[in-house]
Amino acid sequence: MDSERIEATLTDGLLTIRIPKSEPSKPRRVEISGS
Repeated sequence: MDSERIEATLTDGLLTIRIPKSEPSKPRRVEISGS
């Protein structure tokens, strides 16, 4: 969740809240060496 970009609007008694999701984590490759 990107808390810096949350928006809320009130129109005709209807509260609309937009909470954008943060960028998905980028996959990482971890090498595991056997012993």
